[in-house]
Amino acid sequence: MVVVKMADGLGNQIFRYVCGYAVSKARNEDLGLDIADYTSDTYRSFQMDNFNLDEYRTITFPNKTIFGKIIRRIVRPLKYHVIHEQDEDLFSKKINRIYLNGYYEDLKFFYMCENDIRRQLRPRYEMSKDTSDAIEYCRSHKTCAVHLRLGDRRYDSREYFSAALGYIKERIRDTEFIVFSNEMEEAFQILKPLSIECKSIDSFGKFSDIDSFFILQSCKHQVLSVGTYGIWGGILNDNPEKIVCVPDGAMAAISFPGEWVKF
Repeated sequence: MVVVKMADGLGNQIFRYVCGYAVSKARNEDLGLDIADYTSDTYRSFQMDNFNLDEYRTITFPNKTIFGKIIRRIVRPLKYHVIHEQDEDLFSKKINRIYLNGYYEDLKFFYMCENDIRRQLRPRYEMSKDTSDAIEYCRSHKTCAVHLRLGDRRYDSREYFSAALGYIKERIRDTEFIVFSNEMEEAFQILKPLSIECKSIDSFGKFSDIDSFFILQSCKHQVLSVGTYGIWGGILNDNPEKIVCVPDGAMAAISFPGEWVKF
């Protein structure tokens, strides 16, 4: 079995799942997702169950108390061969019952099973009418999602957004820029001096993180900041003529697709 430690927000969960899926498929082994972190996380939740994923086993350890966390640290390496990031050959058959503990922000795992992942990363829940309408609007109009990741890990370069939005505007006439952000008020303070008309995703309705994710990827183009949430929106955008802009060097660990535009 291949077990992946699931942690952090939606974008990181997708990276971890994709790595685990690719490795388990290559090794012809079952996949397990360790969701113990979410039993004590009051800020983030496990969101991969919103997708139409293939079969996997849910793995968990005691994690709500200090004593439970200690037990987890003792028991986990006894049950599994724990691999941190990419310090070992994940595909080696010499290693049994592997446990992947890391971010695994490497798109090579996605490309190994791209069709399977695209098939799975579709909603398995019934969307509200507002969500469905917003997705249809974004697909049928000249829309560009503008994602600003602010808060703890932020990217607020006004120069970057000016260059990226200007680049889109020059190439796509009458573009509608739709802003996605975890700090919407601050995002508009950053964008306002650019004198480029933008509107908030909130103008379409009230959406959960997972709803907003599907709306973001349905936009025909994307201007992204740091944050894996937006990056997966750009990757899963199936518009063959899409333009995706990213800040050059802001996320050095990830090799973006060659056709993405860097500023």
